[in-house]
Amino acid sequence: MSDFKGTPGPWEMVRLSGVCGPYAIRMPYNGDKTFYGVREIAREVDAQAISAIPELIATLSELAQWYEENVGLPACSARAAIAKALGEQS
Repeated sequence: MSDFKGTPGPWEMVRLSGVCGPYAIRMPYNGDKTFYGVREIAREVDAQAISAIPELIATLSELAQWYEENVGLPACSARAAIAKALGEQS
């Protein structure tokens, strides 16, 4: 399973003033510059969830590895969710 290859975090949810929908996700690039990588998000709860994606994938990967090493069983559901997020689902 590979690492997250999307735009590195942190991603930040921002409220827009009527431009392309009420919420967007601000993402970093090229040092201290940012851009709106995801726009036109209608619901605040969806924008909050999207903004957490890089951290969620990293944390779930760490937890799945810990679980497999310490419990000795595969973390199938966690691995499937990670694969889906990384576009590795068959």
